[in-house]
Amino acid sequence: MYRCALAAESWRDRYRGPVTGTCESCGREDEPLVHVRRYYVTPEAWDTPGKVEPAGTEWWCFSCRTHYPHEPIDEPVGDG
Repeated sequence: MYRCALAAESWRDRYRGPVTGTCESCGREDEPLVHVRRYYVTPEAWDTPGKVEPAGTEWWCFSCRTHYPHEPIDEPVGDG
């Protein structure tokens, strides 16, 4: 079972474009997903400056992409 999980993850990492699966942000199942880079945004306050911090990459559904800061990842597929 462990080898199957690695093979599936490797395929997802190399594939550009939507795939169907479970959203890594909200857990919604059987959704078209897009590979994105998450960003954490801290708003400016009177005593602290605002900041935007890039985080890891995840596979997100449409709903999460409309609610949370991110950027789509458009990387080369690799060697085949």
